[in-house]
Amino acid sequence: MYHMERATSQEFRTETAAHRLGQYCAWDITDHVAIDLLWISKAHAENPTAHRVLPHGEPSIAIRRKRDSKGDIIAIDLTICGPYRQPSFYDPEPGEELIAIRLKPETAAAYFAVSPADFFDQPPMAAPREVYNACSSSLQRAEKSTPDDILRTLINDLSRLESRTEAQTPSEALAAALLRQSRGRLSTKALATMTGVSERHLRRLFRDSFGATPKSYARQLRLTEAAQAAERTARPNWAHIAAATGFHDQSHMINEFQASLAMTPQALHRERRALLDNN
Repeated sequence: MYHMERATSQEFRTETAAHRLGQYCAWDITDHVAIDLLWISKAHAENPTAHRVLPHGEPSIAIRRKRDSKGDIIAIDLTICGPYRQPSFYDPEPGEELIAIRLKPETAAAYFAVSPADFFDQPPMAAPREVYNACSSSLQRAEKSTPDDILRTLINDLSRLESRTEAQTPSEALAAALLRQSRGRLSTKALATMTGVSERHLRRLFRDSFGATPKSYARQLRLTEAAQAAERTARPNWAHIAAATGFHDQSHMINEFQASLAMTPQALHRERRALLDNN
């Protein structure tokens, strides 16, 4: 039986974020059974920038704040964002903020009644009632506090939800965890062997729980890793990135980008670097 840990004194400041892109910044969480990462998106007050959200299998619990033209907060709600099979565009309102915890798909339903399959490819939806009730302190703090403070409180609020994880980890949950640990490098055949079920049965279990197949989730993990590796430099070494992120070669990576995103790695890189330049 797993239990969430309460937030520590760690500071979640924008300048310490592991990943920044335009109005978005995120902190990786590597040692938590339920949390994948923490992220904040704060749109510019006058000219917010729309950006492409890459396909991903992890749902997020997010506090969304909206402001009027004077900068005063006029709306606060608690939503579930993602996951997405296809790339989508987030086009925020001026001054809109999202303050979020992204969940590991293999534990999202057990901890928070947020089944990834139920939220796939949907616009932001209201959080389940039990999550909403648990986050009362965060919603109150959202009326005045900074995003960093709200995020810290949100972690503490969610820690009050008791785990409903079974002692026996389901095969599909184990497969999702293994895929994440391998950064999408394991085949469905290997996962089936490691989890003790047939490939066909694993695909069905995985799709029913997470709204995607193990193969498509592995592809999402590799695409995101490649996109983030490329955006760190103005002139990416594409052959090196392809090899380092689990693709057979550069041609394989290009084909996977075009199949999943309908654009080449180079085109996505230009788009993301433009956002990076706007930081």
